[in-house]
Amino acid sequence: MAKKTNTFLNDIKNYDLIREMLHHIYLYGNYSKGDIVKNNIAGSERSVYDMINRIKNYLDGEYLTTHKLPNRKQDKQGYRFRYDPFQCPINYLADTYRNCSYVVEDFIFYFTLLQAFKPYEKHNPYKQHKIDAYSSDVSELTLEGKYSYDTLMSNFHDILTANEDILQILGQSNANSPDNSEAIFTPAKARDRLNELVECGIIIKEEHTYALAPDLLENYEEWLESILLMVQFFYNYSDLCIPGYYLAHTLSQYSIVLGANESPKMFFEQENPVFFYKNSSIQNVIDDHTMWTIINAMHGVYPISLNYKNKDKVVHSYDVYPIKIIIERQYGRHYLFAYNYAYENFIMFRIDSISNISPSENIEKSKTFPFLESTHDLEKQLNETYHNYMKNVWNTTASDTLYDILIHFSCDKSNYSQLLSRVSATGRNGTIIPINDTSFDYKTKVTSYIEMKPWIRGFGEYAIVDKDASPELFEEIRNDYRKACASYGII
Repeated sequence: MAKKTNTFLNDIKNYDLIREMLHHIYLYGNYSKGDIVKNNIAGSERSVYDMINRIKNYLDGEYLTTHKLPNRKQDKQGYRFRYDPFQCPINYLADTYRNCSYVVEDFIFYFTLLQAFKPYEKHNPYKQHKIDAYSSDVSELTLEGKYSYDTLMSNFHDILTANEDILQILGQSNANSPDNSEAIFTPAKARDRLNELVECGIIIKEEHTYALAPDLLENYEEWLESILLMVQFFYNYSDLCIPGYYLAHTLSQYSIVLGANESPKMFFEQENPVFFYKNSSIQNVIDDHTMWTIINAMHGVYPISLNYKNKDKVVHSYDVYPIKIIIERQYGRHYLFAYNYAYENFIMFRIDSISNISPSENIEKSKTFPFLESTHDLEKQLNETYHNYMKNVWNTTASDTLYDILIHFSCDKSNYSQLLSRVSATGRNGTIIPINDTSFDYKTKVTSYIEMKPWIRGFGEYAIVDKDASPELFEEIRNDYRKACASYGII
C-alpha cells in the first residue's frame, strides 16, 4: 500500500543510508543500535531508530527480527534478517527497490490512467480487493481509444474526482487536500509522467495523441506458464535480478486477471516460488539499482557522479566514466572499473560502497574520453583498456609493483589430469610448465600476492609456493598454516 507523500519522500531521500543498513544487517546480523553507530552507518542511536522504522515500511516485520545479544549489560537488542530458504523463500529485499522508486502520486496517476484507457466492462480494477461495495460504486467515466493531451487532462480530473472516496479507502488519496486532481495533474507533472510511460512502451504517442500500447501477451496465453517459469529461473540465476523479479510478478498478476489461477496457486505467488532465491548472493539485490544506473550510463555512453565510502569509512565524491562491472565469483562481490577524471587514472570501486549515483553534470561531452586517442570503435578500445589494466591483476587490486609467483603442484598419477585441468581453468594469466606425469609448475606475475592466498589454500597439500621465487607469498602461506595449527593442533 502506498504511504503518505511526506513520509514516503523521506524514505526515498534516505534510501542510500537504509540500503547500507540493510546490507550490514543481512550480511553480519546481530547488530545492535550501538554497533550500527560504531560502524558509521548512522550518526546516532536515534537515527538508527528512525531508519529501522523506515525499513519496516519497506518490509513485512516478519523478515526483520530482534533478539537479545548475549553477554551484554547494555545495548542488548540486536537485529537480524531471516535466512532459511525453506521457511522464508521470498526475495523480500527486492521490495526495497520498488519502494524507493515511486511516490504516492505515481500510483494515483497510473490508477487514473488505466481508468481512462480501459473500459470498465473488460476489467474491474477492484476485483482483487473483495469489497462488495466497489462492484456497484465504481465510476463508469472510462473511455477507450486515442486521446489528445487536453482530452486526457479533462478525463483525468473527472475520473479522479469520481473515485475520490474509493482512493481514500484504499489509502491512495490525501483526504486533507482540497483538490487532488489540481495537485497531481499539473501540466508539467502530467507530461513528464506520460513521457516516462511512452519511453517504457506502456503508452504509444502518435503526433498529438496518446493510446494504450497493445497487449504483447495477448496471443501467448497458452504459453504464459512456460514464460513465467523461464523468467523465474533466469532472474534467480542472473546477477541483476530486479527486472526479472518484477517481470515475474507482473506475469503472475496478468495470469490472475486472465483466470489462469485455476492452475496450482503456488505457481503464481511470489511467496511460494518454484525456485529458491540463492542466499549466497541475495545481498547484491540491494545494489541492483546502483548497477542499473551504471549499466544505463555504459549503454548511454555518459559519465556518472557518485559517493564512495572507503575502508576507513570516509566518503569521497567522484566523477568517473564506467567501463566494466566485475563480478568476483569467489565471494560474490561486485566491482566497478572506471576512469577517474580528477586524478586522470583508472580506479576500482566496490559497488556495495557506492551511494548517491547519478549522471554527471560536471564533465563536458567533448571531454568524456581523455584516456583514448579517438572514439573510433569505442567498445573495442574500452575492452582493450580494461584488459591492459587487468593483465596482472589476480582479483581486483591493481599496483605498479609486480610480484613473481612460482607454485609447485604435485599429486598421484590418478589425480594428475584433474589437478592440471583445475589449475588451467582457474589460474589467471599464468603459464603451466609440465615436469612429469605427477607434477607441474605454475608461473605468473601479479600486482597483489595476498589475493592469491584463498586460491592456493584451496589446493591443500597439492600446492607449494616456491620459497626463493616468491618469498613474500611463501611467508604469508606459512604463517596462515601456523595459525591454523595453533588453533587445531598438528594432525
